[in-house]
Amino acid sequence: MIKHAVSRILQLCAHGLTLLLTLCITLAATWDGVRPCAPCYDCYKCGDILNQSCKAWYAWEDSWDLDWWPVIWMGSSALLIMLLPWTWHSTAQGLGACLHAVNLLWMLLLIAPLSWRKWANADSCHQAYPLVYIGGATGRLCGINMCLLLISVGRSSAWLRKFKTGYVEAVSIHRITGWWCIAHVVLHTLAFVMYYWFVGGWSYVLQRLVPVKTGARPNFGGMMNFYGGLGLIGALILAMFATPYVRRRMYGTFYSTHLISSVAFILF
Repeated sequence: MIKHAVSRILQLCAHGLTLLLTLCITLAATWDGVRPCAPCYDCYKCGDILNQSCKAWYAWEDSWDLDWWPVIWMGSSALLIMLLPWTWHSTAQGLGACLHAVNLLWMLLLIAPLSWRKWANADSCHQAYPLVYIGGATGRLCGINMCLLLISVGRSSAWLRKFKTGYVEAVSIHRITGWWCIAHVVLHTLAFVMYYWFVGGWSYVLQRLVPVKTGARPNFGGMMNFYGGLGLIGALILAMFATPYVRRRMYGTFYSTHLISSVAFILF
């Protein structure tokens, strides 16, 4: 009796923690949450509660010696995914449908505030700034999907066994999160390229995407974006060879290309 009660309490705690983490990640992935406050910091007029939350967040973030934000959102995403087998009692097909719904919800929460937030007309904000936010947020969404993509790639794991599912069902999860990763990374790239073009034309796009010399200091921004461009090329090659037509007719080519391009996509 006591053992059953303790097990039930632990299960309820796991459900509560999963719900809390889901809420936090959903908020963190959109600009109505705590972390992505930049649109409300200078560019858009937001509500008092959101503005106060953003100012409090920035004050706390300024006190950090290191940028812990990537560790926070990536760690919470990984923890949520690890908890899924203990809190999710549906099938792998149900999880796949949920993944589609969550990603669509994220996209809606990402874009919808643009329809009701008023522009602040701040001198420090370019009119194309929404593209910067969309680019940054879709990059985070790609990272969240990639956590589940990587954990479902193995033929056997404790996570799959706890989920009471096997390799065949895991492939469907891997495929869904993979296509969402591709979608988010393409949107991420398009948003930033369009923003750079609006700011300074094609010459500025070249400066921001290729490590060309721009002065006495190295062009670290161009170097980092250049590596990101290599990752995008790997992602597009991966997507092209992962289509059902290629996969079914040339499985060996698909498998070899998949391994090589996925390494490039993940590393860059």
